[in-house]
Amino acid sequence: MQFTIDINQATAREMTALAHLLLQLAAEQAPVQAPVQAPVQAKKAPVQESEPDPQATDEAPVQAPAQVDLPMVRALLANLSRSGKKEEVQKLLADFGYEKLTQVPAEKLADIYARGSEL
Repeated sequence: MQFTIDINQATAREMTALAHLLLQLAAEQAPVQAPVQAPVQAKKAPVQESEPDPQATDEAPVQAPAQVDLPMVRALLANLSRSGKKEEVQKLLADFGYEKLTQVPAEKLADIYARGSEL
């Protein structure tokens, strides 16, 4: 049995962007196993209590995938816009000096993707 599906280029690009996003989400959800180490017995130094750094966060910085293309950024920004963050998306583009995503040069896409992932 054989099936043939005809899709246009725009749909193919959007499907590729979706696949990239799904791979990224899967990678972020993968369990991380800590390395097994033998216990080390050593004298513990007295712990000095200090004020917590108000700017320190437990979250790791969001990094864009190694290869970011226009369909990936478009899909991310479209999802943000659909989830009620249209103004934030417009401000993000304006912060980089652009009104439309199509104006963004390829070398800036990864930066916009990283900032958009933080929204």
